Amino acid sequence: MNKFKIGDRVENEVRDLGTIINIDRKITSVMTYLVEYDDKITDGHDGNVGNIKGESVHCWWETEFNIKKVEDENMKDAIKDASDENRRLKDCVEGEKCSKEFYRGVCHAYATNMKELRDRIIKQKEINKELVDENEKLKAEVKKLKFSNREIEVYDMVEIVNKEYCFSRYKDWATKYLSPIISSRFKGGYVPENGDIGLVVAKAKHEYQDKMLYAVLIDGQVYIIGEQGLKLHSN
Repeated sequence: MNKFKIGDRVENEVRDLGTIINIDRKITSVMTYLVEYDDKITDGHDGNVGNIKGESVHCWWETEFNIKKVEDENMKDAIKDASDENRRLKDCVEGEKCSKEFYRGVCHAYATNMKELRDRIIKQKEINKELVDENEKLKAEVKKLKFSNREIEVYDMVEIVNKEYCFSRYKDWATKYLSPIISSRFKGGYVPENGDIGLVVAKAKHEYQDKMLYAVLIDGQVYIIGEQGLKLHSN
């Protein structure tokens, strides 16, 4: 279980205060945390790896042994104020050092401060959860983008997006690049429908044009499709 989470305020003895913005890498068995420090740091960077980066010259990867969690500065002040009021209240009860009116005033102030503190803690937790959720969404979007942008390979599942790029009579290509069993499933003159899903069984360049062609097996029949007519399918 991670000792820290994204959004935590932390402190390093050398680099001072910062905020954790990514937890995405392991060095051997030790979890590391990308901290974006409030001020520029010596040899600082923006994260260097991944797609979630911080401000340049402000970031450093830390282990849990190099940082400690700190409360929000304003929240620390509120805790201190509440503690001071609590001590004054204790003096009133134990030493009878003040009037009943002052006692009631301190009691009310203490209760008010504690309620405000609890409200701020709840709000901070909600903000932290939103940061974590947003980070997960960004990771999912990056993964999806990487998938959609990669080159189509043999054995990929693809979807027909434009059947106009089908080479329905390119028998020579089928004979040259497909095995006899697979090429026997190529029937000249037939075209798939947009939205059909199939398996890529071969890929090779057009013999006379500088474009990549793909043999796609759909419902037992092979079609030759240009790259512009296909897209990777999620399955």
